[in-house]
Amino acid sequence: MSLVDVGVHLGGSTVRGDRLHNQLYFLPDRPTGLAMEATGSPQELGERAAAWFEAILRKPIVRHEWEHAGQLYARRYLFADTGEGLCQSYNQNLAPKGQPESLIAAGHAVGRGWVQTSGLDRPHRVVAIRGNAPA
Repeated sequence: MSLVDVGVHLGGSTVRGDRLHNQLYFLPDRPTGLAMEATGSPQELGERAAAWFEAILRKPIVRHEWEHAGQLYARRYLFADTGEGLCQSYNQNLAPKGQPESLIAAGHAVGRGWVQTSGLDRPHRVVAIRGNAPA
């Protein structure tokens, strides 16, 4: 499972880093909270890109979990320090009866009906994956 795709693009004396599209590896049209841009010599660009990657790799990560009938039906991974979502999963077959339809009707679905965890109530558990979970 990939939690987030990040990378840098080099153009002349400028390097830009950010989240990448998970299949095409394009930088987003609008920078995210992870964005980095630097100009300089090749040595400076390499150092700035390396420092940026290291900072992202040190960020604390948590997993929110939702349970029904003793089984996990939804998970969402986030950076614990910013709350920025990384990836999520939602299993309609394990979710409470009627919940998927309610979430879809409320606009918490994208693409071909991918139900988004953003419409769920508070998670049953918050698990620290890396670093400490917030209190």
